[in-house]
Amino acid sequence: MLILILFISFCECAFGHGERVEVNTLDGIVQGYNVGNISMFRGIPYAEVDENNPFADAHPYPHFDKPFVAIDDSTICPQYVNGIKGSIQCLRVNVYTPQDLGLALPVMVFLHGGAFYEGSGSLTDWAPNFLIKHNVILVTVNYRLGPYGNLCIPNTQYNNQGLKDQVLALKWVKRNIKSFGGDSDNVILFGHSAGSISADIHLLYNNDNLFNKVILQSGQAVTPLINDATPYKKYATDIEM
Repeated sequence: MLILILFISFCECAFGHGERVEVNTLDGIVQGYNVGNISMFRGIPYAEVDENNPFADAHPYPHFDKPFVAIDDSTICPQYVNGIKGSIQCLRVNVYTPQDLGLALPVMVFLHGGAFYEGSGSLTDWAPNFLIKHNVILVTVNYRLGPYGNLCIPNTQYNNQGLKDQVLALKWVKRNIKSFGGDSDNVILFGHSAGSISADIHLLYNNDNLFNKVILQSGQAVTPLINDATPYKKYATDIEM
């Protein structure tokens, strides 16, 4: 396993909706759009959460019975940013590809930072331009945050749901990325801050060969951030779990 530690900056930019493009995945038809030299598929659901038990394991999203229109990545996981925002049904991926596809391209899967309590994989935060021009496919991921994603309580079935969500996203990529022109055997997992910590944890437990390389950007598994369970124990106590 190759581990690279790099610091890569992304620019923020706004895109309009261009010509529609359609991909037939193993999970159903996905419709995105073209902007410039990039094909964008935003807000594709990869898993769903039981709203009656939102702290439990998520499950793979059902097969689409009609084309899924992937043009909106505004759904984010619940978090407190100038007030409580987000929806529990937030487990989405965004896929960005070059328009002119040839051979199967390397795939980079990005896990956002935010100290495990804020952030998302949205286009406004993580623009794909730099990576796309280097002929790779970029996938960005939403995963559960705060108490929904990171409880640390004696009932272990509710622990580390954010990490489990990321595994489901990686399984989605492994299953479907060929349909977007990607090489499912050349997947690079990378992340920033909490996303980098997550990537390092997955590196220690990659039994399913869901990725082939790792880039760690400002975070690794042995860090005080993931060893401090105090605030999440308090959240669990407050909701009487």
